[in-house]
Amino acid sequence: MNELAYPALFSGNNKNFAKASPIAEGAGKSNSAHKDLDLVKRTKSGDSKAFDMLMVKYQDKLKFVVSRYLKLPQQIEDVVQEAFIKAYSGIMSFREDSKFSTWLHRIGINT
Repeated sequence: MNELAYPALFSGNNKNFAKASPIAEGAGKSNSAHKDLDLVKRTKSGDSKAFDMLMVKYQDKLKFVVSRYLKLPQQIEDVVQEAFIKAYSGIMSFREDSKFSTWLHRIGINT
């Protein structure tokens, strides 16, 4: 975090600012990341439609990431499909301390 962007967080004058700050409470995360986390939690609890929504949201983005490594459209489609299968199978191991998109992209690249 940058001292210049958030001087009140680093000044000795306001020790309670960080405690009461929405930034300290996680509001710094994007709304999209919160929605993703909610969908991940719903998927973990057995809601397969929640994972469908994650697939719809990230399908094109994952295709783009995979297309950096592969050129044939059918290979890209196959890897993306396999990555989503791996993500769904391993969703319980997602620790929720990073973005779902980052985790998914890593699975796609590794696949």
